[in-house]
This record gives sequence, structure tokens and C-alpha cells, in this order.
Amino acid sequence: MLPASRILFLFLLAFSPLAFGSVEPWAFFIMVLLCGLSICLYLAHCLKHGQPLRRVPCIMPLSLIGIYVAIQMIPLPETVLGLISPATAAVRHHTAGILFPGNPWPITLDIHGTMFELVRWLVWAGVYWLTIQLLTDRTMLRRTLLFLALFGGVFALSSILQYILTEDRALWFRWVPDNAMVFGSYVCHNHYAGLMEMIFGPVLALVFVYRPPRQFGTMREKVLGLFQEEETPLFMLLFTGAVIMVLSVFFSLSRGGILCILLETFFLILALPGGSLSKRRVSRKTSAWLFLCALLMAVTWFGWERLDARFGELPKNLLAAYGRPRFWQDSLRAASDFPL
Repeated sequence: MLPASRILFLFLLAFSPLAFGSVEPWAFFIMVLLCGLSICLYLAHCLKHGQPLRRVPCIMPLSLIGIYVAIQMIPLPETVLGLISPATAAVRHHTAGILFPGNPWPITLDIHGTMFELVRWLVWAGVYWLTIQLLTDRTMLRRTLLFLALFGGVFALSSILQYILTEDRALWFRWVPDNAMVFGSYVCHNHYAGLMEMIFGPVLALVFVYRPPRQFGTMREKVLGLFQEEETPLFMLLFTGAVIMVLSVFFSLSRGGILCILLETFFLILALPGGSLSKRRVSRKTSAWLFLCALLMAVTWFGWERLDARFGELPKNLLAAYGRPRFWQDSLRAASDFPL
């Protein structure tokens, strides 16, 4: 049962982004089903073999979020509701309260939407709990990281080819409206960039972990010796995958994604020590500079003009009537009226 739980866990990591972000009902249902089945199989394995469950860090803050969502669905007397959320009480009083005066009402105005958010929280908490249980095993942790590196590299390469060869298609075959900035399996390119930002950090760490041993002698001897090392194929694969992931974020033209992944890269490089834990291996700084040079060449091939044109639209978008500042203002008004 444990191998089946692990397989479902890895499949869930790949299925969720490929199912167009799992935002549609059918995709969300499958995601919940896979998550629940994987948890049940792991619990059955623990009961059968008497294996204790690991303690989950930060469980209290995570529980407070779920309690906060659940409290909003509890019916409250009209006087209590008026004290906690006057705006909600006013809306209830002038709508459903006309037909049912004096009835208790919950804080939320959309009970179905709040219930859906509670289910989503349960899924997040379940995946987090299962991740802690499974990845405390070093072998499973290594396999999961390598699986994410392989998935991220292949998905990024496929998304770049899709961007070049197709138009208005998500995941090669699904048509999306013309006004959508689709990339990969996501209708919104910003969501794709966010996925790559999450995967890229562990992959770049693997690049530094699996760097090959240092070579000595002439340049020819160094090159020949490098390709004879056991770690070199995996290092080259991870190195190429990391470059392709970052390049795909540039292809997506997500301004926030580009800035965030550049900051992430520089932060990881600056956090590295200058030397190596083993003097027989290539310096981490050397690996980092090689990565930056490869990334610079890849972005140059993509074209700096596209990036300049994309970032040049930023002032116009900020001043537009439908721009994000207007959305932020509306969100602040809604939060001030309905703080809970």
C-alpha cells in the first residue's frame, strides 16, 4: 500500500498543473480523489505495520486558517452578526431578512463559495500532511526532487514549443479565447510562471548537489575527464532543465514571473559559499556562473526586444481604467466593508 500511495502522490504533483491548473470541477474532483486515496493508503499501511505518524510542523497556524473559514458558515443571531460584521447584517436585513425576520445568518454571504474554500483548505492540509509523512524518507525525498526536475524540464520545453508552433491553445489541443495570454496548460501566463518559480528552486539546488568532481591537467584532459565522470550525465540533464525552466518564464512574458525568478536565482547564488564542501568537486560559485552564462545566451536567443516591449507596457497598464490598481482599490473597499 505504501508504494501505491507514493505513486499517487507523484502522479498528483504532475496531474494538477497539467489539468489546466485544476480549476475546473472535473479536474478539482480528480485532484481531491487522488489526494484522499493516497492518504487512505498511507494510513492503511501505518495501521497494518504499526508505523507511527510523524509530527507535522506549523499545524496550529494551518488549523487556524481552517477554523477561520469554518466559523464564517456558523449561523449567528442577528444582534451578534451586527456586532461582528455590520455590513453583512445590513445586507441580510435588506434581502433575505425581509422574508425571514429574526433568523440567524452566517457571516458569509456566499455559503456555497465558503464551503468550497473549506474543501480546498482540507485538500491543501491533506497534501501538506502527506508530504511530511512521505518525504521524511531520504530515498523518497530524492526521487520526488528528481521527478519534479524531470517534469519541470519536460513541461517547460513542451510549453516553449507550444508557444512557437501553436496559437491560442492550452496544452497543444485546447482552444482558449483570443484575449487570454495562454502558456503551457494555463490560460493565464502568470500562473505558469508561478509554477516554474516553485519548481526551479529545488532543481537549481540539485544542480549544485550533483556537480561533477574537479578535473586537472590540460583543457583537453579536463573536458575528457568531465564526461567520464558518473555524475556528469545527471548534472548536465539537471543543468539543462533548469535553464529551460527559466527560459520558459521569459517566453511566457510574465513580468512578475521574470522579476521573481531572477530574484530567486540571485538569492540562491548569493547564499552559496564561495568554495565547496569537498575540494574535489567543482566550486558552487563556478556552477552558478556557468548557469548564469547559459541563461544569458538563451535569453539573447529569445530576443531582448520582446522583453523591452513587454515591460514598456507597464506604465500604460497601471494607468488604464481596467488596470490592476483599480482592482486593488476595489479589493480594499470590499475588505473594509467585510473584514471577516
